Amino acid sequence: GWEGALYFSKFSGSFGGQAYLDARSRGFDANDLGFMNRNDRRQAGAHLFYNIQEPYWFARRSGFNINSWQHNNFDGDRLARGVNFNMFHELHSYWGLWMGLSHRFDAWDDLVTRGGPVMRSPAATRWAMEFWADDRRPVSGWLDANLEWGLDGDNLSGSTGFEIELKPASQIEIEINPNYRYSRRDAQWVENIDSDGDDEDDRFIFGELKNRVFEIGVTGSWALTPSLSTQLFLQPFVTTGNYGQIKELARPRSYEFAPYEEALDEDPDFHSRSLRFNLVMRWEYAPGSTIFVVWQQNRDRDFDDADDPDFEPLADAGRSFTDVGDNIFLVKLNRWIGL
Repeated sequence: GWEGALYFSKFSGSFGGQAYLDARSRGFDANDLGFMNRNDRRQAGAHLFYNIQEPYWFARRSGFNINSWQHNNFDGDRLARGVNFNMFHELHSYWGLWMGLSHRFDAWDDLVTRGGPVMRSPAATRWAMEFWADDRRPVSGWLDANLEWGLDGDNLSGSTGFEIELKPASQIEIEINPNYRYSRRDAQWVENIDSDGDDEDDRFIFGELKNRVFEIGVTGSWALTPSLSTQLFLQPFVTTGNYGQIKELARPRSYEFAPYEEALDEDPDFHSRSLRFNLVMRWEYAPGSTIFVVWQQNRDRDFDDADDPDFEPLADAGRSFTDVGDNIFLVKLNRWIGL
């Protein structure tokens, strides 16, 4: 396969932007080099910005940009088309704010049926914002929120979170970041069924899904000496999913559904929690030579009886510390050999 890209860019000065064309053939596959989300794609877009780079009456600096894009596959189906506006302001107090507004127009989705027919993707609008405090202070942080809606509210998702950054001393930094996400999807893929036994799926099953996610990210670093430091990462994670009406795609290239009255192979409702923990000590025992000592914990629990699961974010986050998991200890030694 092949990929080609053409970019025209100007990023200096107060005015600038970019226009681009990018295409990947159906056979292109670069996953051995990294992660590639898809091939069979042609995309074009433009980005324009205006920056105020000197302090003025409202802020120390500000920026505004507008973006547009369109994606197609090589069958000519429009996979995405949208517009977006963003602005940011860094105030004289070194506090700041950012806001963005986006709209995605009706398009087609050639992946949502997991190998089945193309399906219509309804339009949606998204609003997002973020405030942040002066990060030069011993206590700072940020607050963000976003909301996306479509289908007159039948598709709805949003998230909110904040971060507290603590610097009790010049060599110590701690960040605490709780986040909550909610989504209500009118049609979430569940499974495909081969009803006539010809080894090709002919029924594409979806469900109305309510999904909740809660997580807390804690990171910390402590430089005990210029050559000895320790870093911490801790993340409890909780999610539940409750499916409502189960239905099947009525016909290809549509967003119409018929009730699905038969029993599913498995209950699609889910309730999971996990804990990720990493503690790393780094010692540069000689210039360019380092020893890493790592303690890692991975704890997971999936509940089999997840029918109409209860969402208990704080309680489940606390219980994740007692779930069964793995303890892994690693030692890595680097030695610099000058030649």
